[in-house]
Amino acid sequence: MVMSYDELIMYDEDFKTIEDGLKYFPNFTDLEFLRGSVYHKQNKFTLAIKSFKRCIELGEPPAYLNFIMGVGSYRAYYALAEIFFQLEDYDESYNYCIETLKIKSDFLSPFYTIAKILFKRGGDDDSIKAQLESFFGGNLDGFAYITLSDMFFGEGKYDIAYEYIIKAEALIEQDPRVVYFKGMCLFYLKNFSDAYPVFNKIESGEFYEKAINNMVLCEVLIDNIDGATKLLNKARKFQNNDIRIVYETFINLVEGKNCKTISKDKRQSVNYLNIIFDLLKVLIKVSDTKIFQKALQLIKLVENDEAILRLAKLYYNNELYALAYQEFIKSIKMFGKIDSEGLQMMKKMGGI
Repeated sequence: MVMSYDELIMYDEDFKTIEDGLKYFPNFTDLEFLRGSVYHKQNKFTLAIKSFKRCIELGEPPAYLNFIMGVGSYRAYYALAEIFFQLEDYDESYNYCIETLKIKSDFLSPFYTIAKILFKRGGDDDSIKAQLESFFGGNLDGFAYITLSDMFFGEGKYDIAYEYIIKAEALIEQDPRVVYFKGMCLFYLKNFSDAYPVFNKIESGEFYEKAINNMVLCEVLIDNIDGATKLLNKARKFQNNDIRIVYETFINLVEGKNCKTISKDKRQSVNYLNIIFDLLKVLIKVSDTKIFQKALQLIKLVENDEAILRLAKLYYNNELYALAYQEFIKSIKMFGKIDSEGLQMMKKMGGI
């Protein structure tokens, strides 16, 4: 019931059900953990911290009440690490990450948060590499190199990510995941001509369709529109139709063609908008301004009043603060759309 109310964003009913449940089962740590999670979603950080600390006091519940693993231990510690990171208290966040890893050393999420903290603190790349490698205890196997590559990739350090994935490739042969990550590093290093043949090595599996889409973008970004079109046509039989429509429209826009509306149905447009913003997240990092501006026209071809708000957040996350603020204001004036995340972003840009 609690989780259902949570999904329905019925938080008053959620809290009442939690209270009732804890009266009957006072050692039901899962309920306290879920309460903390709801407080966190509401940005009620003080209450969330209190709930997660209470989870640690309660410890793991009896087996017959335990539905979410780790609520009385490592998950509660990591939830606190996430909150303090959000509050920009990086020392406290780091400490809670360490406590999490003491309990569950194979839980990867704290490693990624630690990486973010080290970059926030402004250390040099070599010292950050040394610190992150130390967490693997000298056992730098293929898995460790993939993880390290992913960490640096997430921080936009694509050259270092590439170094690690090459080391992983030497230890793990013919792994589609390694091949795909190698292609992604080259792609984000804007080495599109070398990225293409790497993606082309992936012939099936979970990375296949993503590899095809990236190959299409490689062709567009080296100004080989014919190659991109042929590749999309070749992929027609197996590719997600909505993705294909968005990419075909994008190619037409790059060529300067007039394009018809992709969708006027608001519900259907949500899916198209997700695909469009996945594309924009890539292009804002790897393409020139001209290509990105062409891609922005995709937003106008779907019927959705969330698009401008999402664009504002995209600009913010890429440190284009003046553009972000402008789009936030436009979203509020045109559609009355803003959310708590957007307000927080606007608050941080208050001086603009």
